[in-house]
Amino acid sequence: ETVRRIVSDGRPHLVTVIGSAGVGKSRLTWELEKYLDGLPETFYWRKGRCLAYAQASFSALADAVKADARILDDDAPATAAAKLEARVGELGSAADPALLRAVEALLALGPATGLGRDQLFDAWRRYLELLAHENPLVLVQEDIHWGDEGLLDFIEYMARWAEGPIVLLCLARHELLELRPTWGGGMPNAASIVLEPLDPAESAQLVDALLAGGLPAELRDRVVTLADGNPLFTEELVRMFVDRGVLRFGDGRWQLARSVEEVEIPGSIHAVLAARLDGLPAVEKRAAQNAAVVGRIFWDALISHLSRQGTSATGEVLRRLRVKELVVPRQPSALAGAAEFGFRHVLIRDVAYDSLPKRDRAAKHLDVARWAEETLADRQEEMVELLAAHYLAALRYEEEFAGPDPERLRELRRKTYTYARRAGARADDVYNKEQAARWFRVAVEQARVLDLPARERAALAVEYDRAAGGYEPHEAMRATLEDALALMSGLSDRSAEDEQHVATLRGHLAVYLYVADEVEAARALVREGIATLEPGPPTPGRAGLRARLGWTYWRAGPVAEAPSILRQAIEEARACGALDVERMALHDLGVATGMLGDARKSLALVEQSMELARAANDRVLMSRCYINVPAIAYGNGETTEGLMPLCVEGLDRARRSMDHVTASWIAQNIADFLAFEGRLDEALAYAEEAIVAAGAVGDQSRLANCIAERAYVRLLTGDREGARVDVVESRRLSGTPEPQSVIYDAMFDALFLWPDDPSAACRSISEALHSPDVAPPSLLDTAPNAVRMALRLGDAARLAGSLAAYVAVAERCGGPVRAIQRRWLEALRADDASAASVLRTVAHEFEAIGYRLPAADCHADAALLARRAGLDPTGDEAEARRLYTACGAVPLLGELPEARWTGAAETTARPA
Repeated sequence: ETVRRIVSDGRPHLVTVIGSAGVGKSRLTWELEKYLDGLPETFYWRKGRCLAYAQASFSALADAVKADARILDDDAPATAAAKLEARVGELGSAADPALLRAVEALLALGPATGLGRDQLFDAWRRYLELLAHENPLVLVQEDIHWGDEGLLDFIEYMARWAEGPIVLLCLARHELLELRPTWGGGMPNAASIVLEPLDPAESAQLVDALLAGGLPAELRDRVVTLADGNPLFTEELVRMFVDRGVLRFGDGRWQLARSVEEVEIPGSIHAVLAARLDGLPAVEKRAAQNAAVVGRIFWDALISHLSRQGTSATGEVLRRLRVKELVVPRQPSALAGAAEFGFRHVLIRDVAYDSLPKRDRAAKHLDVARWAEETLADRQEEMVELLAAHYLAALRYEEEFAGPDPERLRELRRKTYTYARRAGARADDVYNKEQAARWFRVAVEQARVLDLPARERAALAVEYDRAAGGYEPHEAMRATLEDALALMSGLSDRSAEDEQHVATLRGHLAVYLYVADEVEAARALVREGIATLEPGPPTPGRAGLRARLGWTYWRAGPVAEAPSILRQAIEEARACGALDVERMALHDLGVATGMLGDARKSLALVEQSMELARAANDRVLMSRCYINVPAIAYGNGETTEGLMPLCVEGLDRARRSMDHVTASWIAQNIADFLAFEGRLDEALAYAEEAIVAAGAVGDQSRLANCIAERAYVRLLTGDREGARVDVVESRRLSGTPEPQSVIYDAMFDALFLWPDDPSAACRSISEALHSPDVAPPSLLDTAPNAVRMALRLGDAARLAGSLAAYVAVAERCGGPVRAIQRRWLEALRADDASAASVLRTVAHEFEAIGYRLPAADCHADAALLARRAGLDPTGDEAEARRLYTACGAVPLLGELPEARWTGAAETTARPA
């Protein structure tokens, strides 16, 4: 039904078949393939499999593409590239070099230099769409519970963004849902099929169907009971009975040849498979064990090499294993001139591997790796992750059973180190960050044990951080950088180039010290590096350290220290041609300038950095620009209508590349912008998206900010209890607040306290506004609440103080929204009938540009002032109610009418 639907609708559909090992996922897929073969329409069937170990990044997807382009594993790179180019031409996309380059990167036929993850995903999607344009496509990805994070991201990306008749058919064990609890969630075109064990009647039917004439009743019942509904277990038990002579065929049916009680019956699928393998002749068992070292898929040429026997003898052994239904042939073979086979089920491979003595495994893995190095020498770039896996496996077993030859172990370590480092770089090239982290971690470990030279380990540490920063525990990354820095610092013959490497290490390490709340230690480290490089001509290393130092000041304060340091960094970067440092420092200068309250100048600087980032295809800086440029423009008072195109562009890119951190920031910003307008349903949805994205990367500080955003939206909707729960959770997750966020805790406390003790609430928020730790831009969000609280209490002094704090920042903003808001708040100082008239005008201006919530607040304030002046407030109250209702909001400071505050203007105000 799903296949028919995708053909008729022309839309992709994700189908995930989930079940325990042996329950029949592969059989269900086989049945579908045969069904499609019998239809008059033509379908493309492309398949790839994830492996439990020794697999390359995006290997299941790459397998499908290689099969489509008829690329063999032992094709020379030029041959493989020519086949791919020809296939792309056949699909009608010869004029799309970006697509070809991205697919070459997937197959390790070329680097992905300059391509972001969104661009890679987009190109791979378009390749599959081209297939589906010719004929409906079924893309099968088997065993995705073993898939790397990048592959899982891409499958979900395809389901969300692809066009055309495509079935994404994924097979997985239940472990997938432990790795990705939300797999396929929120997508109307995603469905999961959970295969449950067979019931006893179904199991009995299966047993009867396995052998002509069925089984004797007593044996059938025993099998049904033991197999517990697992089809593979059922089949293997029956095959074991045949292998052991319990059953024999005669007189047209199967009969018991021995009493069942004479046979020891294994109690699990693993045990029955082990029993079958143990019952094989030695040469067959050895062939199965050798094949298991290679993996689920293997070739007769490789088994012949491992067994040290000729291909004809190996072929005969594999034929016998095929007859016993332990292995199956596969067509076409991925190696020219070699027959390809696969274990009938991955559990057979696992049991065969487990039966191989550990002492033999090291030698076998090493043998496989050396065969691949020699046979697939031209395609090593594609194979580096597989080679790294085999060398690592050999090393682990060799370590466990270390022999008397330390030099042999050292050589094995060096091979493991070399391939692990290359594997990390390969995974990073296609933005498979988790795999890159894994392999660089192995490389760092082996570099340490090998006691490699300081310069090599320093370069490795920087590669590791650039590839895996944010995907590894901070403590591990910090320790690696500290070790490398200590080694470089201990060199007595440091060159000028070495000093630049040391500066780079210091800049990277400073980030981890800062994250650990060791701000002064981070600054001391950076200052020491700057001093080491002075005096002297401008250098990229020193410019980078100055930029890092300025970054710590705008992040942790005092912010006023940041601009002069960042200007120095910019000047030095320009002087030595360090353009990457220049544009990043320019961006930080813009952010720092905004935090000091000059929104107009800040906006000009970050927009300039964005132009430079676009020109240089600096994707890291562009992510920051998508976050900060709209946020600073919002602070400057630009309209949401003007901000949204850039926000949407950035969020779309972040979603497509599965960049959860950037997506969480942008979604939170959009929620903030829409909440101020009064589009609360939309704001809440974006806040939820921000929370989900932040949760996906496990960044507690980021998650705390997103939850706080939702808390404010909930307050506006009147869900005070939900907001209170969110604030408690946000504070639990957050660390030391940064200057730009410190005031928001005080604002929440005041708003929660307001209904019970308005005087204390007003006093606390008013005093917090004047704290030296507060970043000026945050006053634009929080001071209006303080001004309005003081208005209701008739506290002229606090109203004036809060208004002054607001105006000091707002007067350096140039946007239309900020100008209207400033006129609103300044009118409240008059507290008379003329002010009410001004507020009505301001409310109409707000509503005219789509800002209904501040318009409602203006009308509420106008109604209060009208009451105090003895005028009729009902018109303003009616307008306020209309607008609050349209927004789905409640008045933040109390329900209308606000008769409670009518006489407050006559009270004696306390001194501020």
